[in-house]
Amino acid sequence: MKAEIERRIHFDYAQRIMFMNASGMRFEQPVDVDIHFDAIEVSIAASGERHWYFLIDITGASISPALCKAYAGRIHALNLHHALGSARYGSGPDITAALASMTKETGFNMPVFPDKAAALRYLQDIRDANVPPRVDERTLRFHDLYPRVTFDTNRRIVEIDMSEMTLNHGRDVSDLFDHIEARVVAMGQPMKWYALVNYRDTQVLPAAWVEYSRRGRDLNTSFSLATLRYNVPGEEAENIRARSASGGFAPNIFATRAEALAQLDLLRSMREA
Repeated sequence: MKAEIERRIHFDYAQRIMFMNASGMRFEQPVDVDIHFDAIEVSIAASGERHWYFLIDITGASISPALCKAYAGRIHALNLHHALGSARYGSGPDITAALASMTKETGFNMPVFPDKAAALRYLQDIRDANVPPRVDERTLRFHDLYPRVTFDTNRRIVEIDMSEMTLNHGRDVSDLFDHIEARVVAMGQPMKWYALVNYRDTQVLPAAWVEYSRRGRDLNTSFSLATLRYNVPGEEAENIRARSASGGFAPNIFATRAEALAQLDLLRSMREA
């Protein structure tokens, strides 16, 4: 399904437009929403450019009312991180009502136009206004991050303390993961560790979620034997579980550090058996 969605996405580098053909798509289960947006995020990352104007054909598309909140959260995060502007066209009454509900939910405007030409004119008006992309200001520095990453070489554990941390945008995410990766590389062999992450009072804001998901996935692939999370706030746990369902990884969320460590020891014993 993800590959099919990726085939619907095209990039016009001259006009800086990402075209998404969502015509006829039906969002009936939560995983439909997450697979859809996962595919878009992967395609944008592969494009080599962060910022695009979004042009979306929603002719004949439909969204279950029960999924409006999840869809709104993902599209809001995607736009905050990647969009210079967005326009939709070709909607029917069902999806128009759904988009209106999402706009009310998030306060994020999702304009819909009667046809492609009108949508393109809207994007051209935004381009003519020459509004530069938002620049993320740095809020996390080396002295903030260094004590938050520690290593237990005997048990092959890297602990990441994200307690009371707020990731506001992609720059915060990049600074955090750049630091973690540099510290792991500096440890030398072994390159792969069990990661234990404290999420107490952590906030990953919508503008940070796209990059947080991408960097977390890359970090796990390159450096992690398993990642276990504990003290995860409700909203963050919901986001992690949703992305794990579409991304094919275990959320590994535990109430306490002791529970996470017990599971880590079980995973280690199974690996070493």
